[in-house]
Amino acid sequence: MELIVLKAGLIITTFFLAAGTLQWTRDFGRSAGRGVLLDYAGRMLVLETRKREEEERLREEEARKQKSRIFGLDFMISHGTAFGGISAICQDGRKRRGSVPVSEIPLYGRHPSGGDFSYFIEDEDLEICACDLADELVLKSDARPFVVRESGMGRDQGMETMRAVLKNNIIYHVILESKHEITVCAAAKC
Repeated sequence: MELIVLKAGLIITTFFLAAGTLQWTRDFGRSAGRGVLLDYAGRMLVLETRKREEEERLREEEARKQKSRIFGLDFMISHGTAFGGISAICQDGRKRRGSVPVSEIPLYGRHPSGGDFSYFIEDEDLEICACDLADELVLKSDARPFVVRESGMGRDQGMETMRAVLKNNIIYHVILESKHEITVCAAAKC
């Protein structure tokens, strides 16, 4: 009888030992897989961080360069019956440098009833920037894309972009995220 109990105990112990070994191997395989995934996620996080830092460094470098660029053209913006613009020469006679946010350009107009009005396009983060070439300006947005097309092109022929080059004496239609359309024209003397 003792021999039967001993054999049964040995069989049960072997069974539990085999089940435990199987469970351990499966858990070890899962944790190793998780370790690989965690290692991959960590490497991807480091790469994303480096990419963001590089983009920020390039953005800061571009902003530093932009401050020294000189406007070669005046430009005019119109929105409906309102218009506004910026001269390439400041009031004190110096050449304008850097960039001008569209939200800082006052637009003036006249109601059909005869009353004057003025406003700013405040809901957009567009900037008009000086360019290295004297007969070009750059229209850019760092946050949201906009649609731009040259005058004469159909409404559906515009191109969605974050940056557009404005050439001398060409009228551009810009459709903002708010679906308002403004026109921008850069010229030597507006």
